[in-house]
Amino acid sequence: MPLPQSIRDRDGKSEPFDAERIARRLFGATETLGTPDPFLARELTDGVLHFLEVDEFLDPLPVLDLLELIVKVVRELGHPALARVLEDRSRPNPLLPAPAVEVFAPQPSAEPWSVIRQAAAIQLEKYSLTEVYPRDLVSAHHDGLLILGDLEHPFELMGIVNRQPVMDIENVLAVRRLIGSVLAIQGAAAPTLDRLLEVMGLKGVINWNLTSPLPWATTGPGNLFQVDPAVENRPSLSDSLDPATGQTVFWHLSDRDFRDEETLQAMVRQASAYSNLEFVFDRMRRPIVLGPGLTQSEPAAVSLVRLNLMRFVKHLGGGPLEPDLFQRKLVTFVRFVRSAGDARLAFLRSHGRPELLEGFLLERSVAVIEPVGVIAAAKCVLGIVDDWDAIIHEAARSLATIRHVLENDPTRPAPTRIDFGLQREVEELDEPTLLPRQRIRYASDLAAAAGRGCLTLRLNGEEKRDLPALLHAAWKSDLTRMKIV
Repeated sequence: MPLPQSIRDRDGKSEPFDAERIARRLFGATETLGTPDPFLARELTDGVLHFLEVDEFLDPLPVLDLLELIVKVVRELGHPALARVLEDRSRPNPLLPAPAVEVFAPQPSAEPWSVIRQAAAIQLEKYSLTEVYPRDLVSAHHDGLLILGDLEHPFELMGIVNRQPVMDIENVLAVRRLIGSVLAIQGAAAPTLDRLLEVMGLKGVINWNLTSPLPWATTGPGNLFQVDPAVENRPSLSDSLDPATGQTVFWHLSDRDFRDEETLQAMVRQASAYSNLEFVFDRMRRPIVLGPGLTQSEPAAVSLVRLNLMRFVKHLGGGPLEPDLFQRKLVTFVRFVRSAGDARLAFLRSHGRPELLEGFLLERSVAVIEPVGVIAAAKCVLGIVDDWDAIIHEAARSLATIRHVLENDPTRPAPTRIDFGLQREVEELDEPTLLPRQRIRYASDLAAAAGRGCLTLRLNGEEKRDLPALLHAAWKSDLTRMKIV
């Protein structure tokens, strides 16, 4: 049986059925008991939805029938105290206790705009945790089960790919009204870019060596963002971008770059001057990654949420755990975390800057989830630390589960994408006993499961001499990005 399409309240008015409201009510009941537990609320919600699917109910479903079913399911699943709270229709406590007040103490040497931005961030984070996200997500954030990103930017998107050449400070200000964190740029940058982005509090991602220019990019000496010329005429990156840049450089490699070994060697020599550079592999029929969660086809990201798998394992009682049981619990957890993107999108639609409503920008935005602690969680679930094949298999299984949940519910307001290894190394793959090619192979397995992934590869001086060969190995793998340190 399908779920009811609508609910009829006590006054006879109908409104769309929303499973999230069940979860919020259950979480409020756990708050009333003094033990707020968003994951338990989600598990119990799944139980209620199961009974709604297998039994026959009216549609619209009377709200009293739904409340009665919730109490019945909660009691039968072994939570009588929670059922009594729901039966009494007790209202939840106002808010979770606020964290300790943070005292802002700026450095005397800090730039004035940096001091102002940092001071404002404290209040804006508090605003986001009370106005943007519901209490169950905030509780999970405080508990470390997930990390809500960009809390200091409640009225803007997390990031976008620049849609037009930016030629002066006014256009940079216009971009800043849309985003709070990441600006992905195609091509070289004018020398003033670093300073502009610093003042605006933005992180730039300079995409270099793209095979073809983005549709909105143009050339011209006055542009801050200039398109790469043809391959045979391309200047050195260092002629256009200071190696000391504070921005991240995405150096794109495609099939053409691996045809000529001398050209690849020259690229490696150029790239070695940049400490904050990642190689990005552009393969046929795959999205071209331009920034965190950003691609050519999905040029805007509404939010970033980090999903802490190791903390989740501890929430379940610690390992070892039965792997199939862990995967089933993970499905519920990911559904819960995914609701953060929906909450952020709903807030921006009603309270975001007016510019966000132009050009269907919000409709083209995706939410981004970054799993962290994946390998450590797999070790804990299995109770082993040295069987790398088994550990990587279990870690890849978790990533595949997360990806399946995110990609198989087209009804969600915000499409959600997984970005594995975003801005961090693949934790445990720095194991000294693993050779660079082994680390690439294992990271490739994880990237294949997630749909994309970045490996930070630590190399000694001798290993760095083999970098062209390692790039060949990574090109033949499923890795999306690789950073060499």
